[in-house]
Amino acid sequence: MNELHISSGLGAAHQGYTRVMASPGMGDFGLFQPGAGTSMGYDDLKVIEAKKFLEAVAGRAALNSNIQDALSASQVISAAERSAAERRWESSVPVEGTTAALAS
Repeated sequence: MNELHISSGLGAAHQGYTRVMASPGMGDFGLFQPGAGTSMGYDDLKVIEAKKFLEAVAGRAALNSNIQDALSASQVISAAERSAAERRWESSVPVEGTTAALAS
């Protein structure tokens, strides 16, 4: 938790992974931790979730995931399970109103 390994891709000059540590400039991380490489705890994450829930209830814009994102993720997981069970490619139908769709 609190770190990503990002691939530069197959066509990059220097293939491989870059380790990126969560840091104060990433979302609400800086409200809980002063520097990169320090892990956020379970309680920190629950405070952030509660804040985002209350903002949603108050009618503020959902800047992260919403219920449409949950539905979309569920459909992708179901398609992956069917694909594995049936040993063939499966597709997933886009869900209108996801935050990815709203951002584009």
